[in-house]
Amino acid sequence: MRKEAIGIINLGLMDRKIRELKEIYHKGIKIDYPEYPTRLASLISLLKNMNYKVRVYDGVINGWLEKEFNEIKSLTSFLKESFGLLFIYQKSQDLSEIEHLLSVVKYIKENRPESEIVLIYVNAKKGFASTVLKSLKDYLSIVVYGEIELPLISANSNLSLEKLKLSPNTLYYHHDYIKENPLQYSTESLLNSLLLPDFTELELDKYLKVNNYIPITLSRGCRYRCKHCPTSEIYGNSWRSFRIEKIQKLLEEIKDKIDKNTRILVSDFDLLYNLEWFKEVCKIFKTTGYSWECRMRPDLINEKIANELSISGCEKITFGADVVYDYNPSLATSLDKMITRNTLMKACSICKTYGINVALYVIPEFFPSMEVIFELINHCHPDSVVLSPFRTYNSLLEKPFISKEIKYFSEVLKGKNIEVTLCTGMGEGAW
Repeated sequence: MRKEAIGIINLGLMDRKIRELKEIYHKGIKIDYPEYPTRLASLISLLKNMNYKVRVYDGVINGWLEKEFNEIKSLTSFLKESFGLLFIYQKSQDLSEIEHLLSVVKYIKENRPESEIVLIYVNAKKGFASTVLKSLKDYLSIVVYGEIELPLISANSNLSLEKLKLSPNTLYYHHDYIKENPLQYSTESLLNSLLLPDFTELELDKYLKVNNYIPITLSRGCRYRCKHCPTSEIYGNSWRSFRIEKIQKLLEEIKDKIDKNTRILVSDFDLLYNLEWFKEVCKIFKTTGYSWECRMRPDLINEKIANELSISGCEKITFGADVVYDYNPSLATSLDKMITRNTLMKACSICKTYGINVALYVIPEFFPSMEVIFELINHCHPDSVVLSPFRTYNSLLEKPFISKEIKYFSEVLKGKNIEVTLCTGMGEGAW
């Protein structure tokens, strides 16, 4: 028997930020927003498998595509249906977005006071999730963080606020204090029990018009403990992967929904942990004929791996040049990421030898000056640079790049035939 409907709000950025990003986008700079929410599509599959009806309000893609997007008007239409549980799926970890989130939950409570609001914070650490809960304590029932599938699976096909409050990876107010349930990580068995993403509720075609790729992850966990990266806290240091047969099914499921120009973005954090598994993944991509790209640490690449990637159809690798020891040794040491300029140069050279394009992921605040970033680029000769200027870190006092600096930076790189992409921090974390 079909159960009551569950509402899902895929919440986008506030209007002001969307306008700023569009201005940059229309100047020819690529942006990773909006990106198809593969992880959310998997959650939808999970809910449908529990026999719930699912209704989705997609403020991300509609907020981007519609010239005169009115979020409140769109929400009013969506909230005509009553939901006992209403999930808000949020990816932004910018504290300035809390005000936007507050306006949304207040509006929901004013119009649907019977709805229990559950905030699903993708890729959020416990500290940030707790900060958001404190700011919205009068409106939110519960916050889900970490590996977001676990509380739903723990509820065992009978979702309720009471069940979620007994589940791992959740925070909620109990009287006047925040109750924190233990943070748990998926096992490999549980990971492989996840259903394939449901591509029917979210309009894939709309997303592909803006960013023509689908993000997926094939494993979780990372052996490294870089202190500025949330991965080890959210997913743990124990690496586990999807079975090869499951990866094959996922790629077959995607095949009928894309054209030959659509890329697959493999966003794993530790793709090279198990080299035998990695070789099997490369064989699948070679067989399917997909154009794909991935990200890797530059100190792990070698000619043998580059050859496997090249044969499989991998077109681009993004290397983390977020902090480089030569230019900021004290910060590199404190963050426990000891990547040198020579390591990056060697990694880029190997990939180019095998016909693979290279991108460098750069956090501007982690470099002493813009000129130093240009120096690194001149040594490594990447095909593209991914800038992450919208994040702030406690270890630094400098302000992130402003739009004027982004424009200058991109103009200089365009003169060198180097593509520029902006990382908004709103990436999916994939499936």
